[in-house]
Amino acid sequence: MVVGVNSSVGEYRLRAYKSTDHGATWVFDGTPSGTHSNVYQGGMLWADHSASSPFKDTLYTTWQNLGLGYVGRRTPGASGTWQTPVRIGGAETTGTPVGSEIKTNANGEVFGFWNDIGSRRLFVAKSTNGGASFAAAVAIASTWDLDQFSVPAMRNAQISVSGGVRRTATKNLVYATWADLRGTSGCDAPIYEPGPNASSTCKTRVWFARSTDGGATWSTPVRINDQASLNDQLHPKLAVDETDGTLGITYYDTVADPRRRKADIWFQSSHDDGVTWSAATKVTSAPTDETVETAEPNNQYGLHNGLSGVAGQFFATWTDRRTNGREEIWGRGSEKPSVPTRERRRLVPPPAWERIRCR
Repeated sequence: MVVGVNSSVGEYRLRAYKSTDHGATWVFDGTPSGTHSNVYQGGMLWADHSASSPFKDTLYTTWQNLGLGYVGRRTPGASGTWQTPVRIGGAETTGTPVGSEIKTNANGEVFGFWNDIGSRRLFVAKSTNGGASFAAAVAIASTWDLDQFSVPAMRNAQISVSGGVRRTATKNLVYATWADLRGTSGCDAPIYEPGPNASSTCKTRVWFARSTDGGATWSTPVRINDQASLNDQLHPKLAVDETDGTLGITYYDTVADPRRRKADIWFQSSHDDGVTWSAATKVTSAPTDETVETAEPNNQYGLHNGLSGVAGQFFATWTDRRTNGREEIWGRGSEKPSVPTRERRRLVPPPAWERIRCR
């Protein structure tokens, strides 16, 4: 999924490509955004892969066009097509919806997440008919900052929502994570952002909230790793291992750099539906620094990081420029524990690194 740019007329459309030979070759599949020509904040793709879902193999994606949020869906099968975009959200979204994501549970219910920069609130909306329509949005939480914040490592880190869902015979869980100011006195409004000041006592943290009733009501947000040091956490990504319900979260953290510029990817997990979290484990073998002269300071690096998990294993992908050259996409997988204990689940190097150079 890419945003196609026609610079001659100033158009931005969402384009989908598919491969039927395990990624060896790719062909154009369709335009999920339909007639929309000002697509922004789009491109995250999700497949309904549940065997029990009546909408299995339907594809979903989200974006915003001219300040409104939309969902695109592709019907299953080789002959499936991208349907007319569906509006998500309404009057509760008083500004531009940014940082959106979409997920499905075992029953095929669709959950769209986004950050409204107007009301400074995070929302979720649910569809029970395969994305054909969505119910009214529900507020997850309020944010301390607006749509983005400035820290020594990045001057425009975005507050994006990464969501997760799990439905079983006895559980109807929805999760959300995001990065924001710490929320304490002197760090609870945009004017307190650290900016380039590494000595600022204001810092950013990864926040987490959950719903146990399918997204209708939400818990009070918590910080999952609130270190005492002056460091910043950015761009978290959440995944649910649907085989046992384990949650995983990755995020950038500058905890190893007193200047708060170099960031590593860290991982935490929860084995009790998000009630408690493991200690943080470092994923990267070297940090990335986007503040050096050769970097592109306006880029929101890490905005489209990825994380997936199944059968006791997680795989993380992230933006990385440790060589001070071009930004690259790196990935790393976790070890599958030989015994089912929580302590054995740690991210370790796979047999080989995969690295795709960004052009």
